[in-house]
Amino acid sequence: MFSMCTLTLFNILVLLAPSQTVKEMLELVEIPLSARYMLLLATVINVALSMAFEEWGTHGVSSVVSWVMEWLQQRRWRTGKKAAYKLVEGGMR
Repeated sequence: MFSMCTLTLFNILVLLAPSQTVKEMLELVEIPLSARYMLLLATVINVALSMAFEEWGTHGVSSVVSWVMEWLQQRRWRTGKKAAYKLVEGGMR
């Protein structure tokens, strides 16, 4: 959370009022103020969506992944079990 806030503040600082040293180091190009505000809005929306996904979305995704893993494990276990018994039966005769 701290790193997200720090990166957001750094992005806003570089976007709205970069120092001459930062401009030269990052080789920034001058863009109109309206484009800067559009990029600022995109940055804020991106951070908000990322934080919302970390809060609520990860549970849903992990539930789906867990269900798929259990389903695949059950299919493999059944297939492997039948094959193992057939091999043992054939070896005993």
